[in-house]
Amino acid sequence: MLTTNVHTHTPRGGFHGFHCTPGYEPLLLTVETVADCHHQGGTILASSRGGFDEDTIVEFLVKRGINQVYVIGGDGTHR
Repeated sequence: MLTTNVHTHTPRGGFHGFHCTPGYEPLLLTVETVADCHHQGGTILASSRGGFDEDTIVEFLVKRGINQVYVIGGDGTHR
């Protein structure tokens, strides 16, 4: 098994997850976390509609030393 020093964290609740709302704390994705998620309906990440606050997102990333972000979503996500 290939082992790397990479950690994948994801905010829950779409862009609103960057606000660290109680109950939507960032989720560390591990093999155990995602092993059976395809057997469940819906999403383990939650989702949201609406805009985002760029300053809040930048603060979230800097505070946690996150240097790379992948944005995945449907229509309107990348606008």
